[in-house]
Amino acid sequence: MRISRYANAAAAATGLLFVLVLFLGISILGSASFDVEPTDASETIAQAFIEGADSLVTGSYLLLIAAFLIVVFGAYLRSTIGDATTQAWPTITALGGAILAAAVLLFVAMVGLAEGQLADYGPDSVVAKTLLVLGSSGLWILTPGLAALVGGAALGSMSTQSLSRLFSVAGLVVALILLTPFWGPGLLAALLWIGTVSVVQSIREIRAPRPRPE
Repeated sequence: MRISRYANAAAAATGLLFVLVLFLGISILGSASFDVEPTDASETIAQAFIEGADSLVTGSYLLLIAAFLIVVFGAYLRSTIGDATTQAWPTITALGGAILAAAVLLFVAMVGLAEGQLADYGPDSVVAKTLLVLGSSGLWILTPGLAALVGGAALGSMSTQSLSRLFSVAGLVVALILLTPFWGPGLLAALLWIGTVSVVQSIREIRAPRPRPE
Protein backbone atom coordinates (compact mmCIF):
# COMPACT_ATOMS: atom_id res chain seq x y z
CA MET A 1 0.00 0.00 0.00
CA ARG A 2 1.36 3.40 -1.00
CA ILE A 3 1.53 5.94 1.81
CA SER A 4 0.06 9.28 0.78
CA ARG A 5 2.25 12.33 0.44
CA TYR A 6 0.32 13.96 3.27
CA ALA A 7 1.19 11.10 5.59
CA ASN A 8 4.83 11.46 4.58
CA ALA A 9 4.63 15.20 5.15
CA ALA A 10 3.19 14.58 8.61
CA ALA A 11 6.03 12.17 9.37
CA ALA A 12 8.56 14.74 8.20
CA ALA A 13 6.90 17.38 10.40
CA THR A 14 7.51 15.31 13.54
CA GLY A 15 11.07 16.66 13.61
CA LEU A 16 9.87 20.22 14.10
CA LEU A 17 7.21 19.07 16.55
CA PHE A 18 9.90 17.23 18.50
CA VAL A 19 11.97 20.39 18.86
CA LEU A 20 8.98 22.47 19.96
CA VAL A 21 7.65 19.89 22.42
CA LEU A 22 11.14 19.28 23.80
CA PHE A 23 11.70 22.97 24.47
CA LEU A 24 8.27 23.30 26.07
CA GLY A 25 8.75 20.20 28.19
CA ILE A 26 12.18 21.26 29.42
CA SER A 27 10.91 24.77 30.19
CA ILE A 28 7.97 23.51 32.22
CA LEU A 29 10.01 20.79 33.90
CA GLY A 30 12.80 23.21 34.68
CA SER A 31 10.47 25.80 36.22
CA ALA A 32 10.32 23.57 39.27
CA SER A 33 14.00 22.65 39.42
CA PHE A 34 16.10 25.42 37.82
CA ASP A 35 15.94 27.51 41.02
CA VAL A 36 17.75 24.84 43.04
CA GLU A 37 21.22 23.36 42.71
CA PRO A 38 22.61 19.97 43.76
CA THR A 39 24.72 21.86 46.34
CA ASP A 40 21.59 23.22 48.05
CA ALA A 41 20.26 21.60 51.19
CA SER A 42 18.19 18.52 50.45
CA GLU A 43 15.26 20.03 52.37
CA THR A 44 15.29 23.06 50.03
CA ILE A 45 15.31 20.83 46.97
CA ALA A 46 12.50 18.68 48.35
CA GLN A 47 10.36 21.76 49.04
CA ALA A 48 10.93 23.02 45.47
CA PHE A 49 9.73 19.67 44.11
CA ILE A 50 6.66 19.68 46.32
CA GLU A 51 5.69 23.20 45.25
CA GLY A 52 6.34 22.49 41.59
CA ALA A 53 4.80 19.02 41.41
CA ASP A 54 2.29 19.96 38.70
CA SER A 55 5.02 21.43 36.50
CA LEU A 56 7.23 18.39 36.99
CA VAL A 57 4.47 15.99 35.94
CA THR A 58 3.34 18.12 32.99
CA GLY A 59 6.88 18.62 31.71
CA SER A 60 7.60 14.92 32.03
CA TYR A 61 4.54 13.98 29.97
CA LEU A 62 5.67 16.38 27.24
CA LEU A 63 9.05 14.64 27.19
CA LEU A 64 7.23 11.33 26.69
CA ILE A 65 5.56 12.84 23.62
CA ALA A 66 8.92 14.18 22.42
CA ALA A 67 10.38 10.67 22.71
CA PHE A 68 7.66 9.33 20.41
CA LEU A 69 8.14 12.15 17.90
CA ILE A 70 11.90 11.70 17.55
CA VAL A 71 11.51 7.98 16.86
CA VAL A 72 8.99 8.72 14.07
CA PHE A 73 11.29 11.36 12.61
CA GLY A 74 14.24 8.97 12.72
CA ALA A 75 12.17 6.33 10.94
CA TYR A 76 11.16 8.89 8.32
CA LEU A 77 14.80 9.82 7.65
CA ARG A 78 15.72 6.15 7.46
CA SER A 79 13.02 5.53 4.88
CA THR A 80 13.64 8.69 2.85
CA ILE A 81 17.42 8.44 2.69
CA GLY A 82 17.83 4.67 2.96
CA ASP A 83 15.69 3.66 0.00
CA ALA A 84 18.14 5.04 -2.51
CA THR A 85 21.46 4.04 -1.00
CA THR A 86 23.41 0.82 -0.99
CA GLN A 87 25.34 1.98 2.07
CA ALA A 88 22.61 1.29 4.62
CA TRP A 89 24.60 1.65 7.85
CA PRO A 90 24.54 5.49 8.04
CA THR A 91 20.74 5.65 7.99
CA ILE A 92 20.44 2.68 10.33
CA THR A 93 22.73 4.65 12.65
CA ALA A 94 20.39 7.63 12.31
CA LEU A 95 17.37 5.55 13.33
CA GLY A 96 19.36 3.99 16.16
CA GLY A 97 20.33 7.47 17.33
CA ALA A 98 16.69 8.52 17.39
CA ILE A 99 15.81 5.48 19.49
CA LEU A 100 18.73 6.18 21.82
CA ALA A 101 17.66 9.82 22.21
CA ALA A 102 14.11 8.66 22.94
CA ALA A 103 15.42 6.29 25.63
CA VAL A 104 17.24 9.17 27.31
CA LEU A 105 14.09 11.30 27.23
CA LEU A 106 12.13 8.44 28.77
CA PHE A 107 14.69 8.27 31.56
CA VAL A 108 14.52 12.03 32.20
CA ALA A 109 10.72 11.86 32.14
CA MET A 110 10.78 9.01 34.63
CA VAL A 111 12.97 11.05 36.98
CA GLY A 112 10.70 14.09 36.56
CA LEU A 113 7.61 12.05 37.35
CA ALA A 114 9.34 10.68 40.43
CA GLU A 115 10.25 14.21 41.53
CA GLY A 116 6.61 15.25 41.40
CA GLN A 117 5.10 12.26 43.18
CA LEU A 118 5.68 12.99 46.87
CA ALA A 119 3.72 15.58 48.83
CA ASP A 120 6.01 15.13 51.84
CA TYR A 121 9.57 13.81 51.92
CA GLY A 122 9.71 13.70 55.71
CA PRO A 123 13.17 12.82 57.01
CA ASP A 124 14.17 11.33 53.63
CA SER A 125 14.65 14.61 51.76
CA VAL A 126 18.05 13.43 50.51
CA VAL A 127 16.07 11.45 47.92
CA ALA A 128 15.15 14.77 46.29
CA LYS A 129 18.81 15.71 45.89
CA THR A 130 19.53 12.34 44.28
CA LEU A 131 16.70 12.81 41.79
CA LEU A 132 17.90 16.34 40.98
CA VAL A 133 21.41 15.11 40.22
CA LEU A 134 20.05 12.36 37.97
CA GLY A 135 17.71 14.67 36.09
CA SER A 136 20.26 17.44 35.62
CA SER A 137 22.48 15.18 33.50
CA GLY A 138 19.68 14.47 31.01
CA LEU A 139 20.64 17.03 28.36
CA TRP A 140 24.26 15.93 28.41
CA ILE A 141 23.50 12.25 27.86
CA LEU A 142 21.07 13.20 25.09
CA THR A 143 23.99 14.21 22.86
CA PRO A 144 25.26 10.77 21.66
CA GLY A 145 21.83 9.85 20.31
CA LEU A 146 21.38 13.16 18.54
CA ALA A 147 24.92 12.92 17.15
CA ALA A 148 24.10 9.51 15.66
CA LEU A 149 20.77 10.76 14.30
CA VAL A 150 22.10 13.93 12.68
CA GLY A 151 25.46 12.49 11.62
CA GLY A 152 23.99 9.29 10.22
CA ALA A 153 21.33 11.10 8.22
CA ALA A 154 23.86 13.63 6.93
CA LEU A 155 26.36 10.95 5.91
CA GLY A 156 23.70 8.82 4.27
CA SER A 157 22.44 11.73 2.21
CA MET A 158 25.92 12.55 0.90
CA SER A 159 25.67 9.92 -1.83
CA THR A 160 21.92 10.03 -2.44
CA GLN A 161 21.42 13.80 -2.22
CA SER A 162 18.13 13.15 -0.42
CA LEU A 163 19.02 16.21 1.63
CA SER A 164 20.79 19.27 0.27
CA ARG A 165 24.58 19.28 0.42
CA LEU A 166 24.39 22.16 2.90
CA PHE A 167 22.33 20.05 5.30
CA SER A 168 24.69 17.11 4.83
CA VAL A 169 27.85 19.08 5.59
CA ALA A 170 26.24 20.99 8.45
CA GLY A 171 24.92 17.76 9.93
CA LEU A 172 28.36 16.17 10.00
CA VAL A 173 29.85 19.24 11.68
CA VAL A 174 27.06 19.32 14.27
CA ALA A 175 27.50 15.60 15.00
CA LEU A 176 31.22 16.10 15.65
CA ILE A 177 30.56 19.06 17.97
CA LEU A 178 28.07 16.98 19.96
CA LEU A 179 30.83 14.50 20.75
CA THR A 180 33.15 17.17 22.18
CA PRO A 181 33.13 19.07 25.50
CA PHE A 182 31.35 21.88 23.61
CA TRP A 183 28.18 19.82 23.42
CA GLY A 184 26.00 22.74 24.63
CA PRO A 185 26.19 24.79 21.40
CA GLY A 186 26.17 21.52 19.48
CA LEU A 187 22.87 20.54 21.10
CA LEU A 188 21.24 23.80 20.04
CA ALA A 189 22.68 23.40 16.54
CA ALA A 190 21.36 19.83 16.34
CA LEU A 191 17.85 20.94 17.29
CA LEU A 192 18.05 23.73 14.71
CA TRP A 193 19.19 21.19 12.09
CA ILE A 194 16.35 18.80 12.93
CA GLY A 195 13.73 21.54 12.86
CA THR A 196 14.96 23.02 9.59
CA VAL A 197 15.27 19.68 7.82
CA SER A 198 11.80 18.80 9.07
CA VAL A 199 10.26 21.95 7.57
CA VAL A 200 12.07 21.56 4.25
CA GLN A 201 11.15 17.89 3.92
CA SER A 202 7.51 18.52 4.85
CA ILE A 203 7.20 21.12 2.09
CA ARG A 204 8.96 18.80 -0.34
CA GLU A 205 6.58 15.94 0.50
CA ILE A 206 3.49 18.12 0.03
CA ARG A 207 4.76 19.38 -3.32
CA ALA A 208 5.71 15.92 -4.54
CA PRO A 209 3.77 14.96 -7.70
CA ARG A 210 0.92 12.51 -7.24
CA PRO A 211 1.54 9.05 -8.68
CA ARG A 212 -0.46 8.39 -11.81
CA PRO A 213 -3.07 5.64 -11.52
CA GLU A 214 -2.13 2.53 -13.43
